[in-house]
This record gives sequence, structure tokens and C-alpha cells, in this order.
Amino acid sequence: MSEQLWYAGLPVVTTRSLAPEELKNVDAIVARGWTYSAAFALLVVALLAIAFLTTSVWTTLIAVMVFRGVLTQFPAFAPPWTARELRRDRAEGVVYVCQAMGDDDLPGGAIEVLPRSRVIWKRNGMRPITLERARVTTTAALPQHAAAAANFVRPLDDNEQVLVHQRPLSEGELRELDAYAPAVSAPRLVLVGVATFGAVVSYMLAMEGRITTLLVPAAFGVLTAVTGFTTFRAMRLRRRIEGDIRYGYVLIVRIRDGETLSVPHEFLPHSRILWTSAGEPANWRKIVSAR
Repeated sequence: MSEQLWYAGLPVVTTRSLAPEELKNVDAIVARGWTYSAAFALLVVALLAIAFLTTSVWTTLIAVMVFRGVLTQFPAFAPPWTARELRRDRAEGVVYVCQAMGDDDLPGGAIEVLPRSRVIWKRNGMRPITLERARVTTTAALPQHAAAAANFVRPLDDNEQVLVHQRPLSEGELRELDAYAPAVSAPRLVLVGVATFGAVVSYMLAMEGRITTLLVPAAFGVLTAVTGFTTFRAMRLRRRIEGDIRYGYVLIVRIRDGETLSVPHEFLPHSRILWTSAGEPANWRKIVSAR
């Protein structure tokens, strides 16, 4: 069973080849990448200089409006870090077509994506004015035994309205779940410790006058805050799903409505996160990339 690719929350349903005119467009986007990237950088520097040098709020606002106006005149261009992937897309000459109806939580639509660079080539049949990159996600296929397990639900604690069962997660599903919040590595914890130690020591040295600037402790402080926050968040996410990975099962829930049953919904029992609905991956799985 193959995995499903999602770009911007939309599944890949087919592929097509780039037309000769489209290949020329890709070449043009790559060719002007460095020129327009440099121009964009200069505009940003100029805007920052105006913001720092002027004391007039109106002057800054006018500069921002001019900056935005100039940007609208820029044709689509590839930043240097995207140009390499675009060249690979150009060589392969393939576009992924993604579309879905959508629902109340996740909008539908149709996009065409260059797979290597993740550049949205068309949105609802129209070329975007600027280059947009789509978030890509891969979800494991629903095991064949899931449909059968959904037919063996039983009332929950003699409640005839709520019926439950469980099924084991497949190896692919376990890999996917594990990849969303991998265990925090030792080097990452060491980095947090080093940053914290550097912040404390440099601050003490600055207070004693052995360091003449507060930039060093400030830099260590920022590093400590960033690494500490991201590490704490990663540890919290891992702790939330770790029980589900160890248990290796999902809980199937169906609601009785008269003589009929609702579509099956599968939940991770420890974190209580929705895993699938009506045989489809939960919406969050379509848009959250594995780490």
C-alpha cells in the first residue's frame, strides 16, 4: 500500500508534463533569480535605514507603501535557495496535480505543484503572481484491516449509542506518528545547557566589568530562549504521543443514529488525537509536516 502525498493539504491525484512554453517560463524565473533577489535585499536595507534614521511616522509609512508598490512590479523570480530545485523540476518536466473538495475545517480547491521546489505553479487554473511554496506532507495508507475492524464495534459500557473497537497501527502509521514528534536528541539538550551556561557566565562577567558590552550575554540569552523554547515544545509533543506509539493501537468510535451508524472515527487513545475520519487521514495530518 502506497503512501499519500499532500501539498498545501490537497492530495496528489495525477501528474502531467510541462508544456514547452511552461519550460521557458521556468527558465526565465531561474534566470532572473539573483538579480531580483539582490534588488529585494537592497529595498529591505533602504526601508530599514529610513525607519531608523527618520523620526516621522508618516515618512516610514510612505516608505512602506512605496516598498509594497515596487514589489508588485517584480515578476515571479526564484530566490537562490529555490533555483536549484527549480532546475531539477525543469529537467524532470513533471507537474503534480492536487485537488480536493474540502470541508468545514480544510478548504478545497485545485493546485499544480512543481514537486522538487514545491512551487505552486497554478492555483485553480491560474498562475500566481508571486512564487508560493506549498507545505508537503506524507501520510501512511489506511491498512486493509481497518475497514473490517470498523464493522466489529461494540457498545461502550452498555451505552447503545456509542460503539467502539480498536485496531493495531500499521508499521507505516507508526513511522508517520513517530516522525511528527521524534525523541529529543542528546546534542540538542547539550546545546540548551551550553547556551544557558554561557548566558549566566557572560552576564556575571559583564556585571564585574570583565566584559565591556552586554551584547555577549544578550546573544547568549536569545540563544537560550530560542533553543529552550523549541526543545521544551518538542519534549512536550513527544510526551503527548509517546504512549500512543508504545501502545500501537487506535480506538474506533461510531455513533448510532437510529438504525444506522456514523462513519468510523479513529482516535489515538492516550493523546486523544483524531487519527482518521471515514477512512481518510485527519486534516491535521494533511498539513503538518514530519520533523
